[in-house]
Amino acid sequence: MKTILQIACATALLALSACGNSPTPAAQAPAQQQAPETTQTAQTAPTPMNPPAPAAQAPQQITDFVAQNFSGRNISFIENDVNRAGVQFEATLSDGTEIDFDANHNWDKIDCKVNPVPDKFIPQAIAAHVKANYPAAAITKIDKEPYGYEIELNNGLDLKFNPQGQLVTIDD
Repeated sequence: MKTILQIACATALLALSACGNSPTPAAQAPAQQQAPETTQTAQTAPTPMNPPAPAAQAPQQITDFVAQNFSGRNISFIENDVNRAGVQFEATLSDGTEIDFDANHNWDKIDCKVNPVPDKFIPQAIAAHVKANYPAAAITKIDKEPYGYEIELNNGLDLKFNPQGQLVTIDD
């Protein structure tokens, strides 16, 4: 009986610790060693307690890019990720399109969901391959990768190309 009571007490203490309501100062020490919280800006990563930044906090270069290339659509909100490469941004447009930008504010991924990606972002060799082999399909996503490009078609196929636009793999 004593063992069952000890297990129940240990379980209760673990549950309280997991919720951040630990009754002992020693259990709170790891939380105190975490990085200090920052206020929400265009340079903090969003979390449930730190939602995405409003569009007004988007860098001017990103705002200009959207205005020039996605007319009729606005940035609804912007998220960012601080990592070794610097601050990277993900802009979500009013139609649901998501555009990822690298630390230099150059586009890295364009995901138009169900709409076609504007032709000017698709290398000519890739566009020609898709037109010749999948004439009824549209490119809805393009992602720059270290090995070249990954595109997604509206028929569910994912195609990977090398930097010269030659097909490498097909995933369905």
